[in-house]
Amino acid sequence: MEASVESVVGRLVEAWNRGDAQAFGELFTSDADYVTAAGDWRKGREAIRQLLAVEAVPPHVQVEGSVSVRDHGEVRTVGFGWAALGETGPAGGASLRA
Repeated sequence: MEASVESVVGRLVEAWNRGDAQAFGELFTSDADYVTAAGDWRKGREAIRQLLAVEAVPPHVQVEGSVSVRDHGEVRTVGFGWAALGETGPAGGASLRA
């Protein structure tokens, strides 16, 4: 996996764990898709940012398993799983800006 993708995934987890909705949202493209573990689909950076902005105390998360990158020409998707430590929350899979 490319180091830049690893860095983005790391920054995503760090932003989530700090409760930093602005930094979390900035890691996504303006037209990104995000599906939470509960199946809630969010379209676009602002809608994704709102996931964390409305979460009073987000659960701390960690990446589980491997991170996959798929190249679709001009677009790459990043897939990974993450799990809340101790309780469940709006964690899910994502398409990130790398």
